[in-house]
Amino acid sequence: VFCCKRTEICSITTDSNHTNNKKESSYYSDRLAAEIHELGPFIHPPCPNPAPLGLFAFGLTTALLQVKHTGLGGDTEEDGKGTENLVWGFAFFFGGLLQVIAGIVEIWRNNIFGFTAFTTYGGFW
Repeated sequence: VFCCKRTEICSITTDSNHTNNKKESSYYSDRLAAEIHELGPFIHPPCPNPAPLGLFAFGLTTALLQVKHTGLGGDTEEDGKGTENLVWGFAFFFGGLLQVIAGIVEIWRNNIFGFTAFTTYGGFW
């Protein structure tokens, strides 16, 4: 009596049948290992994750815009103008450009949602 550990079904087998099952199992496990090895670059992309950069750029630019709209940057007109210039600079270069770059890197990582989100918000800023 031979008990197969994978299916937990017991059956009567001959030694030659058991040997063939081992060869077949070894063939399939080798084939599976080869396929996983070929998928390596897709499972672990060669470039780092750009999402933290894109989200940080979006969050900081939005927070600076909120400072301008709430008047936390100062009460005088000169303070407001300085805050507005700061927001414009961050919106163009930090909020816009870095999010577009993050979106382009996301497409290298085969992440269509990240690509769409970051390039759309980057274009918005």
